[in-house]
Formats: sequence, C-alpha cells, structure tokens
Amino acid sequence: MGDVFSAGTVSFERPEPDDHLLAEVFALGESESRYLGMLTPQAWREYASKRTVLAAVSGDGELLGYAAFRLPRNRVVLAHLVVHPRGRRRGVAKRIIDHLSAEYASKTGIAARCRRDYPANDMWPSLGFVALGDRPGRSVVGHRLTDWWRDHGHPDLLTWEGAPSAIVSVVADANVFLDLHGRDAGSQAEVTRMIFNSISDRIELLVTPELHNEVDRVIDETDRRRLQSIIDTYPRLRVAPDVLARTRAALIESLGHAPAGARDVSDLNHIAYAAAAGVSVVATRDLAVLQRLTAPAEQVGLRIVSPDDLVALVDERESAPAYTPAALLDTGYQVAEAGVSDNVVLERFVDGGAGERKKDFRLRVGELARQRPSSSRLLFTDPDGEPVALLGYAPSEQTLEVTVARLRPSSLRSTIAAQVVSGVRTAALARQKNLIHVTDPFADSAMYQAFLADGYRPTSSGVMAATVGGVLSVNELRSQLRSLRRSLSPDDGASVLPSWLDVDIQPDLVEPNTAASIERQLRPLKLYDAPIPAWMVPIKPHYASQLFGYPAELFPRGDELGISVEQVYYRAGRSGEEAPGRIFWYVSGSRNGEVIGTSELVEVADGSPDVLWRGIDDSVSTLGKRLRIVLIRKTQCAR
Repeated sequence: MGDVFSAGTVSFERPEPDDHLLAEVFALGESESRYLGMLTPQAWREYASKRTVLAAVSGDGELLGYAAFRLPRNRVVLAHLVVHPRGRRRGVAKRIIDHLSAEYASKTGIAARCRRDYPANDMWPSLGFVALGDRPGRSVVGHRLTDWWRDHGHPDLLTWEGAPSAIVSVVADANVFLDLHGRDAGSQAEVTRMIFNSISDRIELLVTPELHNEVDRVIDETDRRRLQSIIDTYPRLRVAPDVLARTRAALIESLGHAPAGARDVSDLNHIAYAAAAGVSVVATRDLAVLQRLTAPAEQVGLRIVSPDDLVALVDERESAPAYTPAALLDTGYQVAEAGVSDNVVLERFVDGGAGERKKDFRLRVGELARQRPSSSRLLFTDPDGEPVALLGYAPSEQTLEVTVARLRPSSLRSTIAAQVVSGVRTAALARQKNLIHVTDPFADSAMYQAFLADGYRPTSSGVMAATVGGVLSVNELRSQLRSLRRSLSPDDGASVLPSWLDVDIQPDLVEPNTAASIERQLRPLKLYDAPIPAWMVPIKPHYASQLFGYPAELFPRGDELGISVEQVYYRAGRSGEEAPGRIFWYVSGSRNGEVIGTSELVEVADGSPDVLWRGIDDSVSTLGKRLRIVLIRKTQCAR
C-alpha cells in the first residue's frame, strides 16, 4: 500500500501500480466513464507509478473517491475527480481538492476542465475554483468545455500589489462590473458609468476571481467570452486557499448562516476575496447585499458601499477635516459632513408619518453623496451626540438646490432650525450662486418656517431666496438684481426679488423699513447708502463671550445662548434705539473699542418693568420706572 495521510474520518492513499486499491479506483472511474476522459489500463499504471493518483478512503477501508492528476510545469492538472455514491454529500470532493492544495502548495494552482452540459460543471465553484472561460471540445459535436482554476495565491507579474496611498482601491461586484462593461444601456448602467468616470483618477478599480464564476452564468456565449476577456485586463487578486477559507468562515459566523443560492455564495466570496487580499472597499448597487452583508463585512475590515456612497467615501478620505465634527458657534452642538458610516443615522430623518419611503429617502441622500465635494450633507448633533438636524444641498447651473431639510425633536427645535437655515446663504455664495431653491417635499415644518423668517418666498415648487454678498449701494444692487432676474421665471422673479426693483427711487429716498426688508430678503447684503440707523452698544466681556464667543473664556460657552438667533437686551430709560436699525457691539472697558459682532435691531418696546418683563427680579427693578426692551437678531459673530 502507499503512503497514508490522516484527515479525520477520511484518509488519503497513493496506490501503486500493483495495489488492489488501484483496481478499485479503475473500477470507480469506469462506472463514471460517460462523464470522464478515457484512460487506458497502461495510463492508469503510469499515473500510479508517478504517484499522481490520490484515493480518499473511509475509516472502514472503503474507497470514497479519487483524483487522478498530472504535474506539468508549475501547476496541478486534474484528469479525473470522482466521488463514490457512498461518499457524496459528505464533502469528500472538497477534502480531496483541499488535500491536493496543501500537498502542492508550492504550485501556482489546480486546473480542471469540464463539459458545460455535465451536472458536475456546477460543482466546481463550491470547491474553490473559478471559471476562466470556455472553449469547444474535441468531440465531433464540439461540446463546450469550461476551464476551471483554483489559485494558490502566488504572485506573478499581473498580481495586484496594492494601490498608491493617494488612491482608494475598490472591488466592483458583478452588478457594477456589468453596468460598466455590459451591453445594457439602461438608466441604471448610465448612472453607474457616470459615477465611476467622475472618480476614475481617484480610485483603482479591481475585480475578484469570483467574478469569473458570475460571468460564467451569462447565457449568451459571445457576450460571456467578451466579458471574460475584459476581466483578464484587471489586476489579479491572488489569495491562498487557506486564507480565503478563514475569511469566509469569519463572514459566515458573523452572518449566522451559510449562503444558499449561487448568487448569495458569489456575493459572500467577493467580500472574502477582497478582505483576504487587503482591499478595504467593495462597491455594489445590490440593496440586499448592502443590508445583509454590511455588518459581517465590517467584522473583517471591509466596507461595502453603493456607487453613490463610494464618491462620498473617496471624498471622506481625501477631505477628512470636513467630516470631523466641529463645534457649532463654540457650543456643545456640532456639525460635520455625513460620512458613509452615518447612513443608518441619516435614516432617522425619514418622515414616515408623512408617507415618505426609506427607498426614496436613500435615493435623495444618495444623489447628494454622488455629487461630493460640490454637495453637502450636513449632520447636526446636540451636546449628547444625538442627531438634531440634517441639511443637504448641491449646486445646479445657477442655483443652490436644497433637497434635504430635516429636524428631529429637541428642546431648541426652532432655534436649531434658524441656525441651520442661516448657513445656507453662506454656502450658496461660497459656490457663487445667488439663488437658493428649497425643494424637499418632506421639509420639517419648523425648518420651513425658519426659511420664511430668513427671507425666503413660497413658489410653486418649494421656497426660494436670492442672496447677495458684500456691501453695495442701492443702485449697484439694482443693477445686479436686474441681471439676476433674467435667470428667473416671471412668477419666481416677482416672488423672490424686491418689489422696488423697477421703481425709480433715489437712494436717499428709500425708507428705513424698506431698506431693512431688502437686506433681510437678500441677506447677507449690506446697503451702505440706505438710511438705516446704527448704534454702538457696549457689552461686558462675560456676556460678549457667551453671545459671540469672544473674548475666549476658561469655561465653555452656554449652548442655548450660543446657538440662539434672537435675543433681547434691556436698558434704563429712553436710550434712543429705533427699529429697524443696526447694532455694533464693542466690549466695554476695552481700549480700542473694537467691534466684535453685529445684530439686526428688530423691535423696541418701552414701558414699566412689571409690564415689559413679568417676574423681573429686584436688580432690574432698580433701573427705574422706565425700561427699554430691545429685540435683536444676530447677523454676524465675533470679528
């Protein structure tokens, strides 16, 4: 008898030419001759003499299966792989192949060939093989044969060796690959191609060996061969079988069950190959894969993303500071670009009560992710880290389009809405857009009211505002707005632009209320020749720090006062302020009288303390019989 190798309840023997076991192997092969290539008795003796027949034997000494193989050059080539009926569905074939891989690990891999119409042709992927293509056989009919390959992970000149540090390596699964290279010219394929073309210089696109198996399932023979040839143009991911097996096992353990269907197996294998090869990102547009395999993939250091989120992920890695939470106005509230890892958090803003579907919300935020870095998905969180607001916008040809404007319940809901809305104009001007269009059909009601309070006007498709930066004269503004009006429909122009635009009014004849209204409607515009009164008002250092964040103090700024938009201050007697007006604040006691912030004076009320301020304390009542309450709206914080 030949050498014996223990493998649990199965042992492996190498029968020699005169062994009785070789006769059993020959008989088993003859019983399956309709599926096997012909081997003469002399050929069997030559295989045995070269020790290239591996027999799997049970603990009772019964033959369970065998492999006959050749060792040309630097590979193992299977001539036969046969399992006895008594050994089927017991993993015997896999045991044989795993043993060959372990025994000949120094070889590049194991090759096999099988007719496509044979039942066994579907077995090879479960043994770790991938289909490299197919060709006509030598029979008269010319039945097509599939070339199967089990790689041992040895690098060659075409092996992927890792991407440069500035490039993100991404594995494309089958649906992305077919979008990019298939003959389908549908809308989904068009979007996928557009996305990958837009970031082609920022990523390295890879495919896994498992893609060969998925393409092998393409029915059209010509298209199948075309796609297989395209796969060969990609860098090769080489993974040793034992490393791949450990990664698959970890994924299955995390998933809780082994995949059943061929496609589910391929989905898992793409992830296993990518993780084992050291690639950290897999792109798919299969929502089922995203939902089912995202968590298991994270356990092996891999991130699965949609094509939309891939753009955001690349941007996240290139522009890390934008995704790092920053304090909102030096308070405990924070704001940052929403990254791919925030997708679950973002779905907390779905307005299911109003009939919004998660699918539609994902498409809405996904489109914003696709347009990074020109777009933004700003996630606002409270001092406890809870999400309170989500704002998403992207520039179009002439307009900043706000497509997501959401709030979650919080104690400062209206104040947060006002702060979120106040930043949109800054974002528009930073992108050189003078028009803002809010189109989110599920915008929160408090957010909607905040837009209206900030000078936006209702239109047939949402709310819209014009925004103008800088300090201009009335006539300069008039000229700029006339140019802007040409890009608006007559109805939108009438709503968004000030009504005095076509009226011949001299700057010194513009009423203060009209000028203040224009500045608010076109904020952050300032009219230097408008008759709006202004006052220099002192503020104590502690209150300046709390209100404007300057000067800095040892202890943190108060959250509520820091993010608030509207405040009141009181003064004794008649101190002269009139609405509308501008307040310029300077820190009392400072030597240079430097202005540290500005506010819009909204309203003034005079009266006795007990009328103006119910529950006023003794310190305020000492101000006298008259008290002035001044309502202000912050327009610019410190310096």
